[in-house]
Amino acid sequence: MIVHSVKKSGRSKIPSLRIAALIVSAIRDLVVLPFYGLRLVVKRLRPHPGHRSELRQFDVQPGVRILAFWKVVVNGTGPGMVCVVAEDEVLRFDCFGKRDGHYHIHPASESVIYSAASYRLRFMEETMQGQIDRAAFELTSNVGAHVQRSSNPFVRWKRIDQEKLAAAVEAATQHIRSLMDAHR
Repeated sequence: MIVHSVKKSGRSKIPSLRIAALIVSAIRDLVVLPFYGLRLVVKRLRPHPGHRSELRQFDVQPGVRILAFWKVVVNGTGPGMVCVVAEDEVLRFDCFGKRDGHYHIHPASESVIYSAASYRLRFMEETMQGQIDRAAFELTSNVGAHVQRSSNPFVRWKRIDQEKLAAAVEAATQHIRSLMDAHR
């Protein structure tokens, strides 16, 4: 059981604890900002590996976009979608079908904490079409929660317009469905 002490004025210490937590969070963000700023510069200078073809970008708002493409890698082939916020991938979906379909949450942090292979989340859906539908659902319904959990303060500070996001996800979904049909 947690008991909060009460000051003579009758106020609890909870508001002061919240203020202290906000101050600690702000200090942490100021400490890591130079790292993420430098990382952003490096990302812009380094091209992405060439395994994504027929790439289309769907802008949601400044600093937020959805990428849709056809992907060919060692562990699978199929359509993919990525949500990029403040130049960081927040969610990446590789819709490769029954055995190989998977997705990543905050894939940029994988190289720091986990190997990319161990941090794949397998789709419950077995078909490419089902995986595309799941990806669209996750992007329209849950991306805000993933943005708030990012270690990058530039990502966490971003507020995403849900209507524009839904329109971009729908357009990206149509594109990757057409890619799936074209590559059958």
